[in-house]
Formats: sequence, structure tokens, C-alpha cells
Amino acid sequence: MCAWAIALTDRELDRREADFIMKLGIDLGMDELLVMNICETAGKFVLVKYLEHLSLSIDDRGRVRKKAKEISRILLLNEEEAEEVISKFFND
Repeated sequence: MCAWAIALTDRELDRREADFIMKLGIDLGMDELLVMNICETAGKFVLVKYLEHLSLSIDDRGRVRKKAKEISRILLLNEEEAEEVISKFFND
């Protein structure tokens, strides 16, 4: 999970990074679905951290939501996952 979160923090995910992390998980005895679930959890964590940062620098919730949705695509979260994280963050 840490490796995936670190790979996502620069807002660019190189295919080689993703492949390496998947192989690492499989080499550690995890199945592919578990590795994908762990990566999704890491992506949600990174999105929350971006939301915290954005909320400190932008007062307009609408702008924060829009920027968070843009970032969520970079983090490879689908729209439903992103909305779940954003709504929980704002307690909607």
C-alpha cells in the first residue's frame, strides 16, 4: 500500500511502477485481486490527503470538489469511489 501511495503522490503513474507493484504483491503471495484492492485503498488515502491540502488553500467547496475529481482520475479511482471519498470528507 505504501509503494502505491508513493507512486501516486507525484500525480503521474508510470506503467512500469504499476507493473512492479503488482509483481511485488504477487511475489509476496497475494492474489491479483487483493493487490488491486490494496492499491484502491492507497488511492483513496492519497485523495483524502489532497482534499485536506486543497481545503486549506481553497475556500470554495465546489472548486475543491472539482479539483479532487480531477485528481481522482489521476489516482485511477472510478467516479463512484471518488465521490464516496469526497462525500465522506465533507460529511455529505
